[in-house]
Amino acid sequence: MENSAENIEKKLLTNKDLTKMFTRWWLSHETMRTYERGIGPAFFFGMYPSLKKIYGDDQEQFLEAKTRALNFFNGQFSWCASILGISASLEEERKRELDAGGEVTITGEVIENTKVALFGPLAGIGDSITNGTLHYIFISLFLPLALTGNWLGAVLPGIIFIAYTYAEGLFFTRLGYNLGRQAAVELLGGGMMNTYVNSLSLLGVFMTGIIGSSFVKLSSSWVIAIEGNTWSIQDILNGILPGLLPLAVIMGVYFYFDKKGLKPLQAIGWVTLIVGGLAWIGVL
Repeated sequence: MENSAENIEKKLLTNKDLTKMFTRWWLSHETMRTYERGIGPAFFFGMYPSLKKIYGDDQEQFLEAKTRALNFFNGQFSWCASILGISASLEEERKRELDAGGEVTITGEVIENTKVALFGPLAGIGDSITNGTLHYIFISLFLPLALTGNWLGAVLPGIIFIAYTYAEGLFFTRLGYNLGRQAAVELLGGGMMNTYVNSLSLLGVFMTGIIGSSFVKLSSSWVIAIEGNTWSIQDILNGILPGLLPLAVIMGVYFYFDKKGLKPLQAIGWVTLIVGGLAWIGVL
């Protein structure tokens, strides 16, 4: 506990510095791109104030640090923000070792290799979880509002996504800075991240059910007449489980994907063929 407290006291950058670093990265992420350096210029733009504070008047080391920050980089904007924090923590530790005059274990190569090793895996997680899952969950939450013609249904998902990803990226920036290289272990395989991913998976399952019940419409028009009495198959199905036919379609597509792999066009073709055939013979 004493060592942990001592490490916290040694931290040079404040939360205000980290917020400024992330905000500059967040604002420039999609605007500073080159063929040679990817979004390295955006990474440099975010890191610059922190590097200036860390190295102060040591112009030689400051120049080396700026060069490292400007090297090739590519990654999703919120999860890969943790790499800014990790890099700042490593740069600070390197400066501390240089000032001490002893052995320098945090070399420029260590900082650069850490950055390069992390942006691929973290970008994959960020793209699949934040961009590919949460983004569409936010959209689906407001689809009913949009269907009523309310313009907020189109605007609110974007506003919420922007606010959420800013908060997420700022959290990861601070986590990366406070934990240093240990943050990579937590982000890529820690218990906290496993809980986060599992929670999102569960939320995704709920949203699939909500979307399915709201937008998959299927009913039977089949009416059975026996000795002057008629029975509507749809009324019978509603008595068993309302929405049984839409659920059957969703589960059929799910099992198709589970067996055949993710082949949306083929699934659409089969659904169209089967539903069209049942409608032609009067079942649907």
